[in-house]
Amino acid sequence: MSSHSAASNLAFAAGLLLFAPGVWAKLEFNRDIRPILSDKCFACHGFDAKTREGGLRLDTEEGAYSLKDGVQAIKPGDLQGSEVWHRITHVDEDEVMPPPESNKSLTKEEREVLKRWIEDGGKYQAHWAFVPPKKMAPPVVLGARNPIDQFIGARLEEEELSFSPEADRTTLIRRVTLDLTGLPPTPQQLDQFLNDAAPGAYERLVDRLMASRDYAERRAQDWLDLARYADTRGFADDKMRQIWPYRDWVVRALHRNMPFDQFTIEQLAGDMLPNATEEQRIATGFHRNAPQARGNTYPVEEYRLKGVTDRVNTTGKVWLGLTMECAECHDHKFDPISQRDYFSMFAIFNNTEHRGKGYGQGGPVMTYRPLVSDPDPNLLAERARLKADLISARKNLPAPKALGEEGLLGKWDAPHLEPDAGRFCLTGDLTITAKIRTKQAVANIASKYDWRGKQRSYVFGVGGEGDEEGRPGHLFFWASARTDPYQGVAIHGSRAINDDRDHDVALVFKAGKSVRLFVDGIEDTEARVIGKPPGSIAVANRPLAIGGGYKNSLKPNAHRFEGSLTEVRLYDRALELIPESEEIQKLQLALHKINDKQSAASREVPAVPVMKERTSPRQTFIHLRGSFLSPGGKVSPAAPKVLVSDGERQPGDRLEFARWLVDGKNPLVARVVVNRFWQSYFGQGLVSTSDDFGAQGAPATHPELLDWLATEFVDSGWDMKYLNRLIVTSAVYRQAAKISSRLRERDPTNRLLSRMPRVRLPAEQIRDQALAIGGLLKAFRGGPSVFPLQPKNYWEDRDLPGKWKAGSGDDLYRKSLYIYWRRMALHPTMELLDAPARAVCVSRRNSANLPTQALVTLNAPVFVESAEGLAKRLVGEASDSKKRLNLAFRLCLGRLPDADEREKFLSFLENHSASSDFAKWQSLSTVLLNLDETITRP
Repeated sequence: MSSHSAASNLAFAAGLLLFAPGVWAKLEFNRDIRPILSDKCFACHGFDAKTREGGLRLDTEEGAYSLKDGVQAIKPGDLQGSEVWHRITHVDEDEVMPPPESNKSLTKEEREVLKRWIEDGGKYQAHWAFVPPKKMAPPVVLGARNPIDQFIGARLEEEELSFSPEADRTTLIRRVTLDLTGLPPTPQQLDQFLNDAAPGAYERLVDRLMASRDYAERRAQDWLDLARYADTRGFADDKMRQIWPYRDWVVRALHRNMPFDQFTIEQLAGDMLPNATEEQRIATGFHRNAPQARGNTYPVEEYRLKGVTDRVNTTGKVWLGLTMECAECHDHKFDPISQRDYFSMFAIFNNTEHRGKGYGQGGPVMTYRPLVSDPDPNLLAERARLKADLISARKNLPAPKALGEEGLLGKWDAPHLEPDAGRFCLTGDLTITAKIRTKQAVANIASKYDWRGKQRSYVFGVGGEGDEEGRPGHLFFWASARTDPYQGVAIHGSRAINDDRDHDVALVFKAGKSVRLFVDGIEDTEARVIGKPPGSIAVANRPLAIGGGYKNSLKPNAHRFEGSLTEVRLYDRALELIPESEEIQKLQLALHKINDKQSAASREVPAVPVMKERTSPRQTFIHLRGSFLSPGGKVSPAAPKVLVSDGERQPGDRLEFARWLVDGKNPLVARVVVNRFWQSYFGQGLVSTSDDFGAQGAPATHPELLDWLATEFVDSGWDMKYLNRLIVTSAVYRQAAKISSRLRERDPTNRLLSRMPRVRLPAEQIRDQALAIGGLLKAFRGGPSVFPLQPKNYWEDRDLPGKWKAGSGDDLYRKSLYIYWRRMALHPTMELLDAPARAVCVSRRNSANLPTQALVTLNAPVFVESAEGLAKRLVGEASDSKKRLNLAFRLCLGRLPDADEREKFLSFLENHSASSDFAKWQSLSTVLLNLDETITRP
């Protein structure tokens, strides 16, 4: 049972420490009794009728109180009349419960709690998570800044404890900046906050941080764990798919503070909204993120159903906080979720299209043009200057030499189909030139090539007909010596030309020798050539198509050119295209780089996985013992019965289900979401088992606060920024992390929240912080994932296809959120620092402290470069050792060194054997970047 894990046991043990006898004057079933019965009894005496022993049910009052053969399991107020008491205290191994072979024996303390409960009347309560939250008035306490503090403070007062003192201002700014943005505060941010003595300085700091894109990116990181986002589809080949537009949608939605109800509806059913926009369709990538075999992978139906199963289980965790997967093969052992409930919810997600034209990723795809961000005024000014210089330079040149008519076979100024398939069957040298303007990712300029129809010859165009080797928006040319199978050469350009600007393009092919691409008079020397140019080109029976292509058809039926296509020329010789002057080439290259930066965010992205509902729903059946080969009873779409009020209409499809989740009446959704918000700041939620609010989950440490936050969230209009701001501006959040001997004794696990816990930074923040401190981090507005350095042959050593090609320039220093995420071979820095592969939904990350992690932060290229970058900053921005050390501490730790630290670090520099002053500071930088204080949120 997945929920009955080591983590759950630890949470339960912590709960027993907190809720031990004597801590509370009066026992409560949900808080004190249910955890014991669920852990030790419900597996055999719970909801699942098929495995229930002796017909006894202890998860309900009716079952426990009922008489059977004159015996009553629980007789309220009568310990000796309660069979449960006799069984749990029996000395005979054949009679004692739980039986010894279950390895679930009760402790002395647990038996004492059950004894008190029976004597007090043995009262049951409905499981708290299935009861709608009620908003009670916060109790009045001293030192409270907002209602959160009133609930926490009241609980502390009951234990004769109080809040820890507020952390100092340098700790506060480092804490909240790391939490909200994932980055350390800059010296400028430190000075602005520390010099702001007016009331509300901290709140103003929080507002500045939450208004930044960094805040949205940090929150998106947590959501992408839940969404199991990755750039690859998983399973054995784990190949790339273009799903990064979904990642960027999440960042944009969080940056705009999209209400959580809308955030939910668009991700679960955006495609079903009336007049759904492209952005709403992209949002449905949430349930296309899961590992998915190719659409026709054998057996097709089994892999399709794996995807539907994942959607049910993930939805259960993310929105309901339930272990739905435990009801796939049988009724849930611990929670009132039947197998029929499971497959009724399965039916809601079972109507997405899976197979069809272009569904190579196991479902629908769309061509997407990302939203264009605000243009950079500096880029616009530079582009205008370069264009003016280019016009001026060309005016001073003599008239260009005409290409001439020699070898010219045809010329066209618009898309055209030659009627005679026997014409233009070139078998040797050839040249194709054209003037184009397009936004398309895939389009043909000239083609006599139909690989699906086994009629290959030659084709010149944009995007490689959508082939895996093709590059959307880039020029390409194929030529084959045979019509079938392929035997020839392919060339793919290095820069995009689908930027809706005029371009002069050309292809020059020399049979058996070379193939070259030209853009605006400049040869693309970075173009990728695959294969050798054949000595001759095959003759295909397809007519020459200008502005179109073929897909197993005698007539052009694919890759139609949209935009401006003029001055197309076809020659039967390899023209010697003379590049323009060196001055003009330099201006053109500079202009191309500017254009690339401007248009990168708006290029069409083909085949982005999305959801699309079938017009005719599939029939859904219960899978007996979890096997789709053994269909049971037919079911209709529905939510779990325990969550639906009597007389309430059941949701019938994804859109109705999404709206039902966030109608404000669901007892779980708001609780689950605000609990994860709390977890992101305090290391664990008010319910420590953030993905299990069922009977096996830990009880809430502060149930009244959880309910108040849940109802406040709904009342705020599901305002995510409002709830997060409420948490980080509370006195609870602002407490110092120091633990006194009294608190260590009274609240060792900090479940009472008598202090602020220190939390190890996630993998992404450890890397991003180092880059920021070293002055290397480069901002990114979204787009295809980036490829920072990683060990050579890392994929090959894992027997995975493909080759990691490291990026260059700024792409080496982007935030970790944008690193290419391969499930079967996560970037080693991320993997070793405990980032999840995201093969499944992750609601809370595991965190370890291992020697190999220190090897990463000491030796990985990104950390070595960051230490070097920090040293450059220190040497370049400060004049002497004391000032440099002050700057180093402020950059890394947000504070100045104390006297002891100053003495030791200056002594380290003085006694260092390095040959240069810079090398000494680089060593000191390495030490600072690897301090526990540096990689820990204070």
